[in-house]
Amino acid sequence: MGLTLTHEHLFNIVTPWWHPPYDDSARSKELVDEKVSITNIWELRHDPFLNKDNCALDDIESAIAEVKRFAAQGGRTILEACADKGNGRDPEGLARISRESGLNVVMGSGIFLDPVHGPEHLDGSVREIADRIVRDVTVGAQGTNIRAGFIGEIFVGQPFTNRERNSLAGACLAQRETGVPIQIHMPGWYRLGDEVLDFVAAQGVPMQSVVLCHSNPSGDDYEYQTRLLKRGIYLQYDMIGM
Repeated sequence: MGLTLTHEHLFNIVTPWWHPPYDDSARSKELVDEKVSITNIWELRHDPFLNKDNCALDDIESAIAEVKRFAAQGGRTILEACADKGNGRDPEGLARISRESGLNVVMGSGIFLDPVHGPEHLDGSVREIADRIVRDVTVGAQGTNIRAGFIGEIFVGQPFTNRERNSLAGACLAQRETGVPIQIHMPGWYRLGDEVLDFVAAQGVPMQSVVLCHSNPSGDDYEYQTRLLKRGIYLQYDMIGM
């Protein structure tokens, strides 16, 4: 695989997260419809979901140009953590990016979170959720023959809700049936790792197949992270530059 970016979003649609301005200032109203640029990026770091353009990564030409820069520096592989069509996954687009950049692009599968995925996904049975993921891994995703290579990212928030537990249980069942690794989106500023790993272990998933994403915020909590690592899992530091 070579030099690998283990958690990227070449495509990502989170338009349900958009919200109107919290205040009546002229600048807030302007930001709603501006294109993301170097001149407004600092403002958007403080309120990223105020700007409609910032809620969608769907420009394939920009994605190709950016990953080519990674390839030019020796990069070989990108793991695309966009899990399903509901949050913008584009199997054919990912295949094109791979062809034109020369990189390996590994696609994920699963359910992210409400409201990006509606009740028809989140309220499915564990078996139904697992079947969708297994199909992505073994047959192909979204009517194509392009297969996922890992499960994730599977959303866990604070609190860890019943819907999220249902989604994660389905992902765990699919992991057992396919053997591919699973990436779990963690609320990095909280310490939910022990609870999540207990849940995953109870589903029969081998710890060496588990990746806990977004570990940067707890990076100075050595006791916490060491305790998690001793269980045999991987911690993913994927928030550099955010």
